Parts: sequence; C-alpha cells; structure tokens
Amino acid sequence: MATQFQTTDPKLNLVDYRAERGIAVLTLNDPPANTYSYDMMQQIDAYILQARMDEGVEVIVITGSGEKFFCAGANISMLANVTPEFKYYFCLHANETLNRLEQTPKLVIAAINGHCVGGGLEVAMAADIRIARRNAGKMGLPEVTLGVLPGTGGTQRLARAVGKSRAIELMATGELFSFEKGQELGLINQIYDAENGAEFIGTGYGLRTPVHHSKQSHARRRPDQTRRANRRRDSL
Repeated sequence: MATQFQTTDPKLNLVDYRAERGIAVLTLNDPPANTYSYDMMQQIDAYILQARMDEGVEVIVITGSGEKFFCAGANISMLANVTPEFKYYFCLHANETLNRLEQTPKLVIAAINGHCVGGGLEVAMAADIRIARRNAGKMGLPEVTLGVLPGTGGTQRLARAVGKSRAIELMATGELFSFEKGQELGLINQIYDAENGAEFIGTGYGLRTPVHHSKQSHARRRPDQTRRANRRRDSL
C-alpha cells in the first residue's frame, strides 16, 4: 500500500502577509532555509490572489524570513516521504502558483535577502524585478547535483533571462554564483547595502508612495484612475 502524505497543521503560518501603502509583502516563513512544502505553496497561492484582488495593492514583494536564506527550494524532507504521484501533483501546483505570480497584473518584486538557490531561484525568476542584499548569499540552480533538473519553470525562465546557451551551462554545471555575477547575467536588477534583512526590506524596494506600478496598460485603467491621471497631467 502506498504511503499517504499528511500535510502539516493548516493553521501553521508558513507565509507572513501584510499590506500597507499600496505594497503587499509576502515573507516565506520556515527558517532557516525557507524551503517550500505543499502547505507553503497553498498559502503563497492564496496570498497572491488576495493581493491581486485588493484594489489598494499596486506592488507585491516576496522575500524570505531570517538572515540566511531567501529560499532554498522545495522541502527535501517532505519529498522523501511522499509517493511519486504526490510529487507530480505537488510540482504541478507549484508551477501553477508561480505562473499566477508571474502573470498577475500587479508589479512583482523578489527581495532576495539571502541564499536563493534551486526552487528558490525559480520563485524569484517569476517576479518582474529582482533586488538583492549585498554579500547576503549565493544564487543558482544546483539541482543537477541531485540528479534532476529544475521542475518549477526554471528551465524556461532562466533561458529567457540569460539566453539558452548560458542557461544550459548554468544548469548543467550547477554553479552557485554571487549576486554581482547574477546582476551581470541580468538575473538581478539592483544590489543594496544593508546591515540586516529588516533594513534591506525597509529600504531596498523603496516604493513608499507607489503610483500605478501595475503592469496593466493605460487603456485598462478604471475610469476614476484615468481621470485622476489626466488631472495630474493638466496641472503640470
């Protein structure tokens, strides 16, 4: 008889969510590595939808709890105790969740506060913009060392970001590299100096007064938004 996987306590808070001044912050909360399980992915999915449907939210920021990791990818302990069928549906749901994050009309920023490897980098690549805290960690897709390939969209998103040949090289070697090299490759937009993760989150994304940061076109704005924009233009 196949072993059935039991999910963790549904009340366990694996993602912290707060929304203020137009910014929704999702913090992966399973330190030290912030690895994602099925439970965490369900919570990420739910909060993406919550932020999307909140008309007061213009920007979504996703980051990790603690000082060491943004996210180290899937929870290996969980995957070691599930059936192949569960692994398939788990990966399918993770792909659906990151597609939803990537396609949401709100601007999405990955605030990389520590190591960003494996599935963690796949999460970050689903964002529109990636910023990092200087000297806080490494990044890369080292799944090849486990005998597998990235399974949550990394093969496609990495190729789009750095080019097919370089993406194949990075995945085939499993290289872990600095945020500075990530910026050279086009994976990181900006690197910020910060004493700790809290300071990085507080100053890094710097969107204190966001105005129409969504990916929606001007034509798709609500009429009241268009009227306000026109009044600001006419006052110049």
